Amino acid sequence: MDMKDKHIYESNLLAFKFGLIIQSFELLATFLYGSDRVGFLTTAVMAVLQGIILVASIVFFALYKKRTRGQYLMMACMILSYLVVMLGSVHVTYMWAFGPSILILVLLYADTRLTFMTSIGVLAINILYVPLFFTYSVEVEDRTFAVITDAVFALLLSLMAIFYVRLNSRQNSETIDEIEAAAAKQQEDAEVIRNISTQIGEKLEVANTAMEALAEKVTDSAEASSQISTAITNTAEAIQTQTQMNSSITSSLEDIAHQSRAMRRNAGEVTDNINEGNNLVKTLNAKSKETSVINSETAVMTTNLQESAGTVKEIVDTILSISGQTNLLALNASIVLFVTLHAS
Repeated sequence: MDMKDKHIYESNLLAFKFGLIIQSFELLATFLYGSDRVGFLTTAVMAVLQGIILVASIVFFALYKKRTRGQYLMMACMILSYLVVMLGSVHVTYMWAFGPSILILVLLYADTRLTFMTSIGVLAINILYVPLFFTYSVEVEDRTFAVITDAVFALLLSLMAIFYVRLNSRQNSETIDEIEAAAAKQQEDAEVIRNISTQIGEKLEVANTAMEALAEKVTDSAEASSQISTAITNTAEAIQTQTQMNSSITSSLEDIAHQSRAMRRNAGEVTDNINEGNNLVKTLNAKSKETSVINSETAVMTTNLQESAGTVKEIVDTILSISGQTNLLALNASIVLFVTLHAS
């Protein structure tokens, strides 16, 4: 079921429900105001005709509930039922009230032609009712203005219904034109969006290629991360080793600290020894000075000895020359004796 058929069905269904209500009240009013009519036969004929029209309404709705023809048949049944009520109730002026309800009912279809036809039918029945009322009613003097007022009121309602439907039809037409213009604009926008979508698709392909390249780089990065993780593990092991070494160094530093304290104690002793050494150096300096004096004296004595040696050499040369002439042993003894004596 398309949208148009759906709207027709919904309109027919709603009008059918209200039409049954109106016809039911018309049938009820026929019996309630039966005592105001002349004879029971009129009421019976009216009830039979209304029953036939009610059944026809049900049959027409069942056959044409999804077609426009069902609207015209439904309103035809309503006009016929209203005609039966008005013609059979010449002595009862209250039946005109069903006319406005029919005019309100036809507005549900929003059909200008159907509204015009229904308004003409209701107005014609009310106009036809006026001469019949003046001809057959026994309350002409009391109800004259009421009947004329009812006819004028039916005319005004008919005109109002026609004007309303025409206005509504024109507004709907303008709305449809606006909707069509909006649809055309949306079509243009859709074309623009389609072009943009095509461009986006191309961009997405480029982005997909870039993503693949990025995926490769991510894979390389993952491998690099794995290598970095391995390096970090090695670094952690090295840090652990370094920590152990630091512990060893700390122990060594503690040992060094103990040794330093021992060295400070030894340094005190060394300082004392140095002081003693300084004293010894001073003593040695004094001794050195004395030794210098002695060396000076020794130098003088050495000079004297050298001079004496020169003299001795001369003497030895003399002795050697003499020894060549004397006995060697005697000469040697003499030389030894001479040297010994000279040395002393």
